[in-house]
Amino acid sequence: IDLKRRNIMKKLLVGITSIMLVLTVCMFAGCGVKGTYELTSVSYDNVTVEGEELEEMMDGKMTIELKGNDKAVITTGDETEECTWTQEDDVIKLEQDGVTIELKLVDGTLVMEMMGSKMVFEKK
Repeated sequence: IDLKRRNIMKKLLVGITSIMLVLTVCMFAGCGVKGTYELTSVSYDNVTVEGEELEEMMDGKMTIELKGNDKAVITTGDETEECTWTQEDDVIKLEQDGVTIELKLVDGTLVMEMMGSKMVFEKK
């Protein structure tokens, strides 16, 4: 291989390695998970509520904001609660005052299943 091709290959490999390193750091630091998720549906006993009906039932929109400092903010209508969050594989754990709620990451959404109900939060 001539010198020009070798330098191009070297730059390409360095670039690919850099991208892979950034992606790996983001994966372990939760870069792709951080953000605001909005409740889009609640299902219970084969009945699903979504859209305006859901907002009415919840007295407004419900969101979960996962911040970069392991802090989270849960907002329902005008009420706001702060808690902490951690990620273990595809599970997000929200904790406040010793109470932990688990949500599962499924195709870019957060899904909480509890007592036969299912809540789906989509990333905004």
